[in-house]
Amino acid sequence: MAPIRMVLAVMACAAPAVAQQPAAQAPAVRVDGTSLVFASGHRWSVGLSRMRYWATLPGQLFVVSGFPCTECDIARRLYVLPLDADLSNHKMPEFMYPGTVYGEESPGPIIRSRAFVGVCGTASDSILLVAASSADTSGHWNDSSFVVSSRHGQPVATSRAGRRSEEATALRRVAEGVCREIAQVQRQFEG
Repeated sequence: MAPIRMVLAVMACAAPAVAQQPAAQAPAVRVDGTSLVFASGHRWSVGLSRMRYWATLPGQLFVVSGFPCTECDIARRLYVLPLDADLSNHKMPEFMYPGTVYGEESPGPIIRSRAFVGVCGTASDSILLVAASSADTSGHWNDSSFVVSSRHGQPVATSRAGRRSEEATALRRVAEGVCREIAQVQRQFEG
């Protein structure tokens, strides 16, 4: 099996259209199947199977997790989406869901990660931080960090090698009450 690396994956490309409805002002109140339902009654069909809603962030960005198909042989994914974005037609940041991921043909874990939402980084506009380690074919662990910020209502992701500094900052921010960790899943499988 080729090594699976924790990389920023992106969906196909065009700029997402943002709804011009007043419903955009209301926070998501619940998940109904593959949709987010807002207090105003506005329904946004995100299109993820077994979707979970995690946060509404500055710039009308939403953190959700789920599966892009109903019978997937993949681990849960974490997404940062602008309001009314269509996953099938737009370029959006996508990450492995936090926790430990095992490969179908691997005796041990291939990815270990944590994710934090809120003001979690050194910059006040960092709204999602993913700290990850991925194993290469020789069993060596490579650390990386991904920071998502809001730019003109769109999620912008940057990455860098290493994770300790960003993870320590995020944990300090959690203690300050301006950031929170997304619950990890300890045994996910990637087929």
